[in-house]
Amino acid sequence: MKAGTTHALETVEPIRAGKASVPAVPWDIVKATLPFCRDDLAAMIQVTYWCGLRPGEACRLCVRDLDMSEAIWWYTPTEHKTSHHGRELVKAIPIQAQKILRPFIARAASDDEPLFKTRFGNPYSADSFGTAIKAAITKARKADVDLPLWSPNRLRHAIAEKIDAMSGREDAQHYLGHSRPDTTAVYAGRNHRILRRVAEDLGRDGEAA
Repeated sequence: MKAGTTHALETVEPIRAGKASVPAVPWDIVKATLPFCRDDLAAMIQVTYWCGLRPGEACRLCVRDLDMSEAIWWYTPTEHKTSHHGRELVKAIPIQAQKILRPFIARAASDDEPLFKTRFGNPYSADSFGTAIKAAITKARKADVDLPLWSPNRLRHAIAEKIDAMSGREDAQHYLGHSRPDTTAVYAGRNHRILRRVAEDLGRDGEAA
């Protein structure tokens, strides 16, 4: 492993039960985990990161909820955490995630089936997503790659830290969907502009998974 990855593995903050603030998982650790994942799992991990998705949003991602008519794609989950507030959640899909998604979109049997499947052919759940990552880490350890345990919800915090460093905390909050529950057209338009700009910035960043 590279020295930078070794340092990240040694300094990663451990998961603590009941901790209010979920720590980000260093991207070097994510990249070191990917070779030990099935294709579906590796793709879902990367899409979760680049789009700032909650684990459940990544598990339910299907063609029906995608708008691919623009350079930046949009994902509007039919079900999401804040839907009971009467607020529509829209997530931007930057170019890195689009490239990963294309083969899964092409193979989808229907527009309303989740794109990512377990080795048994079933859609992932948030729980099985985390279990699959744990299994990949166990596999890595058997191959003498000493990875710490990490959970999928830490990917959102990783991309938030990246965006915070690039363009500020407000942009990071918008990208993750932490903005206030305001459904006015003016606010919705501003939110889309911020999401598009951040997604374009991520695309220009050129970081390869």
